[in-house]
Amino acid sequence: MPLVRVFRLPLSALAVGSLSPDLIYFMELKATGNIGHTLPGLFSFCLPAGMVVLWLWHRLAKPAAVALLPPWVRERTLFVAHEPFCFGPGLRMLQVAVAILLGAVTHIVWDAFTHVDGWVAERIPFFQRVVPFPGFGTMPVYKLGQLASTALGAILLAWWAWQWVVRQPAYSTTVPKLQHRRAWVTGLVVMAATSAVLYARWHAAPLVSYSELRLFALRIILCSCTALWVELLVFAGWYRWRYQPHLGRLVPNTTNDPTPIRPQHSVPK
Repeated sequence: MPLVRVFRLPLSALAVGSLSPDLIYFMELKATGNIGHTLPGLFSFCLPAGMVVLWLWHRLAKPAAVALLPPWVRERTLFVAHEPFCFGPGLRMLQVAVAILLGAVTHIVWDAFTHVDGWVAERIPFFQRVVPFPGFGTMPVYKLGQLASTALGAILLAWWAWQWVVRQPAYSTTVPKLQHRRAWVTGLVVMAATSAVLYARWHAAPLVSYSELRLFALRIILCSCTALWVELLVFAGWYRWRYQPHLGRLVPNTTNDPTPIRPQHSVPK
């Protein structure tokens, strides 16, 4: 968040960039390959892959994703779906590229402290120390740091997102509401989870050890996320054809004035 405020970088580009080093895992459906965690990979993989994901999100998936949200949240995020995202030219393109690269760097720096082969974890003995951990017996400090920072980061992001949403004005739109929203959400999640379990079991070795169970669970996570993203893109294509959200207009819920009012607490796109 400080990078957004200080350098006026697009928040969505930073978010995609922070995921970009691991995108290779979702593409190959297995947690191997470190191209995104190298200096050359920042420019040869993270930047172009991040640009593609960012483009798909803003040009296709975003309106459909907002339509799937619960009504109270959807009314306060509709303006996000309607605001265009500019990729260029000139300085704007540079801002987007820098945001993706900075997001990727934060990911790599975090991994350096929280992975067994991380640059810091390998060189500072403290991170290799084993400490007691309930339910697992013992756990290396680097792994404990990974779990703790992940949990803390998720809590902080959820808190920030909630605080941001509650400050936004509510809107309605001339685009018809998505019919059977809950059924769509349930169907997409169930399809992604089912396909992930079946694919992971098909490729899994006999589950006779903790390491095999761990790899099986990891593959389920990777496959379910990939399946959910692909499903969202397909759904978004249908949603764009059926509802044409790009042609809709925003109407503030508190007035009869059809002129859109820009939210007072918007974030950089």
